Amino acid sequence: WKKRNKNNKNSLYYRICHVLAVGSSLIAIILGSIVSYCFVSNGYTLQIVGYVPAGIKSPSFAFLDFDTVLSMIPGSFIIAMISFAGNWAVAKKFATMNGYEVNATQELISQGLMNILGVMFNGFVASGGLARSAVNAESGAKTQISGVISALLMILALELLTRIFYYIPLGIFGAIIEVSVASMIEFDVMIEAYNLEKHDCIVMWTTFLVTFFVGIPTGVFI
Repeated sequence: WKKRNKNNKNSLYYRICHVLAVGSSLIAIILGSIVSYCFVSNGYTLQIVGYVPAGIKSPSFAFLDFDTVLSMIPGSFIIAMISFAGNWAVAKKFATMNGYEVNATQELISQGLMNILGVMFNGFVASGGLARSAVNAESGAKTQISGVISALLMILALELLTRIFYYIPLGIFGAIIEVSVASMIEFDVMIEAYNLEKHDCIVMWTTFLVTFFVGIPTGVFI
């Protein structure tokens, strides 16, 4: 059986299917863009990415007065807590799935440095997104090198390929995220939690439902 399984993996059919599976997200975006272009060119209305400014903004610095800084502290604290909670949840999830350890202090330091540098380029507060991490994992990423490659490709795309993004349907992005995240839902863990400790299961479902229907900040506080 092992020999047969090995032969199957070396077959041309298996290799083609493997390439299609790994590049499924890219294939979906390309085909979706072609279909979107045909519809939009014929006068139909679709929700597409639209115009994306090319290039990266030059780094800039701004100094705020003391009163402004004080007024921003409560909101900044909430954003930092939610950002780190999301980042830590994603890190622990993939650490459990792939059998490695993560350090909360190291994650917090790296996230802080990332946001200090990002704000110089007018960037949003960055965190480890579950959906993006799931898409990355589903694409076959195994190490941190995937993040470096993604960053380099992002810079290249912003400099040279923004015109290509115009006709990408937003529905394609939603489908890619849903498929990737759906594979991470572990119903067996929920059933196990219910059998071992019903209170944990209630907290789990309450957090999920509140986050889904009310919002992320409320879900994080729960």
